[in-house]
Amino acid sequence: MKKITGLLFRFWLALNQSTLLIITGQNDFTISGWSYMRKVNDGKPRWNVFVDWLFHTFAKQTHHCQHAFLWEWQSARRITVAGNGLYISAHTELYGVAPANALDTDIEI
Repeated sequence: MKKITGLLFRFWLALNQSTLLIITGQNDFTISGWSYMRKVNDGKPRWNVFVDWLFHTFAKQTHHCQHAFLWEWQSARRITVAGNGLYISAHTELYGVAPANALDTDIEI
């Protein structure tokens, strides 16, 4: 059962990220994480409020988008540590932002 749950989670994650990629052109984010990032960076909380409302109403989760963003960031950090810096250089090339100071490999995960 645990294997099926993990498979369903990965399928949902892939569908979520693919949908965001098609709609916005942003990759490597979920709709929730992207909407939180958009709220903070651009001051546009519309999607964040809607997604948080959905998860609060149907799953009794509070601050879902913020938690999703943190989960995505921590996943990126694990990849960075495991990839021995490859993720940092790829991120810099794709996004034009060097995350080296934010993704310090000495930080506990």
